[in-house]
Amino acid sequence: MSATRIGTTGSLISRNGVHTFADYNSLIFEIDYNKNKITFFKNWDYSKSTRKHTNEAVRIAGCGGLNTSDIIGKAIQEKKWTNGAGIKFKVEYSEEE
Repeated sequence: MSATRIGTTGSLISRNGVHTFADYNSLIFEIDYNKNKITFFKNWDYSKSTRKHTNEAVRIAGCGGLNTSDIIGKAIQEKKWTNGAGIKFKVEYSEEE
């Protein structure tokens, strides 16, 4: 397990192929490489700083091409995203916090 501080309010926890990011005490996303699944939670675009931290955490977690609000929003809408290496991810949106 490893933990990376993102900004002053966020933490990216990585364990066994699963990367979970929380910012301002809210769950923001989870990337599960074991299932090729990305889940964004309802506060992923709460504020400008949350979006900035989300973009940085996504990059650190290995999904650097998923690095803008527009790209994330499109991936959520289409329920899928393919990274630069051609790996396809199922993308989900959750109302959980």
